[in-house]
Amino acid sequence: MRLAETSGAKGVIFYDVKFCEPELYDLPELRQGLQAAGIPSVAIEVDVSDPLAHQTLTRIEAFMEMIA
Repeated sequence: MRLAETSGAKGVIFYDVKFCEPELYDLPELRQGLQAAGIPSVAIEVDVSDPLAHQTLTRIEAFMEMIA
């Protein structure tokens, strides 16, 4: 929260590797805290072995448009 506030972030993108359970464990609580503070967030899961998919880019672009 402090990092989002001090940086002036308008939103947060959680870019996680699929099936990486340690990071995903905290995700619901982190997103809930951001939502309570009025900071939108989106979670995007990717496969390490795959190149960046167009669907992922579209989701990121849509999120950026939403917070702009």
